[in-house]
Amino acid sequence: MVQGFVLAHHEILEQVPETFVVKQKKLASQVSLLSGGGSGHEPAHAGFVGSGMLQAAVCGQVFTSPTPDQILEGIKAVDQGQGVLLVVKNYSGDIMNFDMAKELAEMEDIKVGTVVVDDDIAVENSTYTQGKRGVAGTIFVHKILGAAARKGAGVEELVTLGEKVVANLKTIGVALTGATVPEVGKPGFVLADDEIEFGVGIHGEPGYKREKIKPSKEMAEELISKLKAGFHWETGKIDQNKDYLSELDTPIGDGDHGNNMSRGMDAVSESLASKKPETIQDIFKLTAMALISKVGGASGPLYGTAMMEMGKTSGTTSEALPILEAGIAGIEKRGNSKPGEKTMLDEWAPAIEAIKTGSLTQGNLDAAVEATKGLVATRGRASYVGERSIGHIDPGAMSKIGEGLSRLIKEVAKDVPITVAAGLDQGEIGTSFDKIMEAFEQNSAQTLLAFYDLGSAKMNLELAIDMTEKDVRLFDTALVESAYTTAALLQVETPIAVIEEQLTPLKVK
Repeated sequence: MVQGFVLAHHEILEQVPETFVVKQKKLASQVSLLSGGGSGHEPAHAGFVGSGMLQAAVCGQVFTSPTPDQILEGIKAVDQGQGVLLVVKNYSGDIMNFDMAKELAEMEDIKVGTVVVDDDIAVENSTYTQGKRGVAGTIFVHKILGAAARKGAGVEELVTLGEKVVANLKTIGVALTGATVPEVGKPGFVLADDEIEFGVGIHGEPGYKREKIKPSKEMAEELISKLKAGFHWETGKIDQNKDYLSELDTPIGDGDHGNNMSRGMDAVSESLASKKPETIQDIFKLTAMALISKVGGASGPLYGTAMMEMGKTSGTTSEALPILEAGIAGIEKRGNSKPGEKTMLDEWAPAIEAIKTGSLTQGNLDAAVEATKGLVATRGRASYVGERSIGHIDPGAMSKIGEGLSRLIKEVAKDVPITVAAGLDQGEIGTSFDKIMEAFEQNSAQTLLAFYDLGSAKMNLELAIDMTEKDVRLFDTALVESAYTTAALLQVETPIAVIEEQLTPLKVK
């Protein structure tokens, strides 16, 4: 089989002498990718050898892993001095033989990394495996890592990328017949003419369910349902690092970022699980609304706006770059900020530039984060450091003080309706988008005057204004003095234009 395949593609492929290894004739100066496994699954794996994918494939006997010596010869044949990455499907024989070959290669000073693929979610354990099986999803690992290697990624970087790809790769299948090993001459199991089996393995391993054939639409619905169940919104990283995030926030903020983001991610997870979005736009919208409602502060409206803008753009394109660019544009607009002001933009912007040039790596992202240490904050709560004591809370951010101001104003202007929308749901410090929307709805007047203290309140107000049909006038003036003065003027039915003029001297500079 190997000889015939190489003869058919002799212009680009060759066989390593005295082996069953198929390799590219001309090897680029890069980390080489090598995969392989038992034969009988053609075009896997020799058919994936080529520019931008594998540099070599090692072919074992039918349904039998290649031996360590064959794999070692393949590694040596494609090593260009930058190392070799092994892409191995999760079968016991493959794992043991490739691991042994890796150890042998390292004894000859060849740098070798391994990515194990276990994409099949049909069954947790099977005849040939411990854990999930590696099947059709492997081709995506070949393609993505092959492209990254071609762009110059090193062995460690490829291993990290491969693990991320595998973690987000799920497959499942259905079969009408069992597989037949030529030497055995009969299938491993038999299905009646009117039966199907869900989750059959590539070697003919039994699946998780056998039933009568049904319409393809119904079969597809079951497969898709199982695939969707295999994915879940990952909030664990935020929960694991919320204390660290709050520690980072304490010297230049108010130390609540970790808890706020953890609360927001939990809300996102619950929303996606309960509402079961059908489209990518639905996912972005639900994510946006959960973050806006639960994170509070400046982060909620900023992340929420980014997700909303990404959702809008995802309706017109499936390309990642314009979707991400829409997200960063939303952050810039909502926060009235730009890169270089020690904000989240200083991580987003370098990442997007790296995507444009095809050079995005974990190292780029880490460097962008590290670079923010040298920036002087000119936006957000961090910009107050040096002018106000660290951790000092502005009165307007606390619901109790807001309520006190409300009572004070009512002593002067009993007929003027006033609503406080301060503090988070549990009485914590922050700004709640939900409370602002409730305040809008509680007031029957079509024109509303809104006063705020910090940038986070302004961003939440602007976001709420985008979602209401009411005429809301936003005042960038000293909070207490402005609200008190306005209430007194409204008590004597002063026109809004005159009020705006009277408040001009109170504008925050």
